[in-house]
Amino acid sequence: MHELSKTVAILLLASVLGVVSVAGAEAGFGERPGETIVYSEDSTDPWNRIFQALFVRTVSARRTADLTNDTSLPMTPVRTMGFPDGLLVTAAPIERVEMADRAIEPLYPTTIPLVGLRAFLSGGHYDVLRSALQEALDEKVDRSAMARALMQADVWATYDQLTTITTWDAPDLSIEIRRVAELRPLLARLMRRLALTRQEIEALPDNYSLAARVHPLPRLFRQESGWVELRAMHPRGHEREMDYRRVARVFVKTSRDLSSRYASLEDLQKAGIRKKDLEAAALVLQSLLVAKDRTIIPTRITYSVQVRAFQRDSAGQISTNSLSLFELSRRLLLKEEQSGGMRSVGSDNGVYLPFSGNDFGFATPHRPGGPILGTLHQKCGVCHGFPLTDRFFSLSLPHGVDKQAVSVWSNFVARAPAVAESKSTQSDFLKLMDAWMAEDY
Repeated sequence: MHELSKTVAILLLASVLGVVSVAGAEAGFGERPGETIVYSEDSTDPWNRIFQALFVRTVSARRTADLTNDTSLPMTPVRTMGFPDGLLVTAAPIERVEMADRAIEPLYPTTIPLVGLRAFLSGGHYDVLRSALQEALDEKVDRSAMARALMQADVWATYDQLTTITTWDAPDLSIEIRRVAELRPLLARLMRRLALTRQEIEALPDNYSLAARVHPLPRLFRQESGWVELRAMHPRGHEREMDYRRVARVFVKTSRDLSSRYASLEDLQKAGIRKKDLEAAALVLQSLLVAKDRTIIPTRITYSVQVRAFQRDSAGQISTNSLSLFELSRRLLLKEEQSGGMRSVGSDNGVYLPFSGNDFGFATPHRPGGPILGTLHQKCGVCHGFPLTDRFFSLSLPHGVDKQAVSVWSNFVARAPAVAESKSTQSDFLKLMDAWMAEDY
């Protein structure tokens, strides 16, 4: 492509995606406006354009007083979950360009799919995606196993979300349904093209261990670390939010020696292990992939890590606590695999607050007024309490669920196959497999 033509293509794409249309818009976490280079250094690469169509958005958001720390800004109270007395947010929103190369689902906000999907299907993102998908199917470029794994995960998420539109009870969806019917076969074909063999999936690097050399990540997968994995509460909310394409693993570390195996969480509690003994808790999300043989396979690709650590006083009450969040960057993992591709997410740039207890999505609008950017402690505290406490849902014992707790011996446990099995029976996956095997490929 000539340089002039390439420049025109880039500007047209940016205009469609709203990247250059907002003067003075700030960049999202770890990003620069207009930077959407993920899979290669060519902005017109169809893989980069697929990513752009699925993730790049301009979001109008308000900020909490705790985030801005600027008393000169006009503030207004809003009522939202976790803040019954009202949360102070800026009266005027900011425009924020989200390149979104992080641990989030495409076509956000996903918690309210009618918002994200309808905006996508009725706007220019749809045309960009359809064109880029066709070009990706026609190309003869060799891509790395990791690049194929990362792209398949995002394409799979997109297919699942588009499948939900057929269940909507909303007026005037004829255009959206027609466009979904055009996109789903292309997505299924690309899913099949991207599929790795079982052996290739098993050979993918353990990016958690690599990232632990760079970031202060706990050594969760070592027997001598003192961390114990809880296999309670299946299914978990984080897995439901991602339609069982990822596995949510919960770990705890206590002031007591848990190096021996316990049969169940009940046994731990009978042994006197209570929440007051908690020193730290961690939530790890790891990806599943669809192999060439159409089976769902666990991977060692860690998508995100949340860690909470507690310090207690002599009475056993929390005196201080710390919170850290690490998320996958596709670009970083592909460019510097030995880094593990994880980035530490701090509060300086802001994180979007959930609007309800089951909201694990990104940039979900609060009503009235749209999304709210706050601190990491505010985001987690919506469910876990303020100040951030040891409220820990996996330590509850609901009737009739798997209550096993196991010490970790490797990076794979029985939980991943259980989640994969749940996914394999869902209607969206069965529809995907029908399209995958269509004869007109």
